[in-house]
Amino acid sequence: MTLEDRITKVGSNMFKTSEPIEFCSYGGVQETRLNYTIDNDNLVLNRTGQTNFMLGMTVKTNLPVEQQDGGGNYGIIVNARYYDEQYTNKSTDHLVTRTYVLDVNNMSGQPYKFTLPKEQYAIFEIDGDNLYDIESVLAFCKDFPVTKDNKPNDIFLSNFYLYFAEPVDADALSNASLKILSPNGNYITSDNDDMKYLEAELKIKGKKINLTTEKVDFYWFIKDSSVTEENNKYYNKYGGAGWRCINVNSSTYNNVTIWLPDGYKYYIKPPLVPCRTSIFKCVALYDDIQLNAELKFYHSLSYVGT
Repeated sequence: MTLEDRITKVGSNMFKTSEPIEFCSYGGVQETRLNYTIDNDNLVLNRTGQTNFMLGMTVKTNLPVEQQDGGGNYGIIVNARYYDEQYTNKSTDHLVTRTYVLDVNNMSGQPYKFTLPKEQYAIFEIDGDNLYDIESVLAFCKDFPVTKDNKPNDIFLSNFYLYFAEPVDADALSNASLKILSPNGNYITSDNDDMKYLEAELKIKGKKINLTTEKVDFYWFIKDSSVTEENNKYYNKYGGAGWRCINVNSSTYNNVTIWLPDGYKYYIKPPLVPCRTSIFKCVALYDDIQLNAELKFYHSLSYVGT
C-alpha cells in the first residue's frame, strides 16, 4: 500500500498557477522563488482542523555520472506563517514561520536517475487552526560535487502542488470508505463560476476503486430541510428526509419520482449554492455496500477571511 492510499487530499491545489524550474547541477548553490499564485480562498476555507500538508512536484533529471555521487541536493521549500500560540488573540503582529522541504532526502526511488518524469511528494504535519498564509515558495539546487561553467541544465522541476491532506483511519484501511473530493476547490466566488465539481473517491481496504470501469451507482444530494416526506418529488430513500436529490435524471411512476443513478462526478452550478455554506452528500452503492459522505461548499468572497 502506497503512502497516497493512506491519505486523502482536501480541497484543491493551493498553487493556482506555477511555472517549471530548471537547474544546472554544475552551477553551485542556486535558489530561486517559484513563480506561482496561491489559492487563498481554498486555504482560508479549508484550514480549520487540518493536520497535514501534501507537498509534491514532477521531477526529471539528466545528471552526468560525476554528479550522481557526493551528496548533491535539490528540491522545493515552502515557508508557511502561523499565528503564534503564545498569544491568545490571533494577530498578524505575532507570526511564526515554519518550513517544509521536499528534497532528495524524502524522495522515493533514485533522485539522481529520474530520466523520465516522476511524481514526488511528502506529507508534513501542520497546525491548520493557526495557519495564516503561505509566505514564500523556493526551489533550490546545491552541494553537487563538480562545479563547471557553460553546462546545460540537468534538473527539471514542474507540476508543483500543495494540498491539505487527511490521514485515512484504521477502519477505512480495513474496510470500505467514501470521500467527496473538490479538485477545483469547494467554493464559488461569482455567479459565473461554473468550473467547480465534486468527485467521489471510493476505497476498499485502502485501495482506490477505478470508477470508470467498476459498476458503482451514485446518488447526490444537497441539504434541504423542506424535504421531509416520501411524497416530496426530491425525496430519495438513500438520502432520506432533509436531503434533496440532485441527480441529473429521473422518471415518474404513479406520480412518484424515481431518481436514476448518476456518475461519480457532479458539476456545481452557482444557483445550486445560494447560501454561504451548503452541504452536499454522496451515496455510493457498490456490490452490497452502501457508503455515505458529506462535504461543505461555500459561496461568495464575503465569507473568505471572516
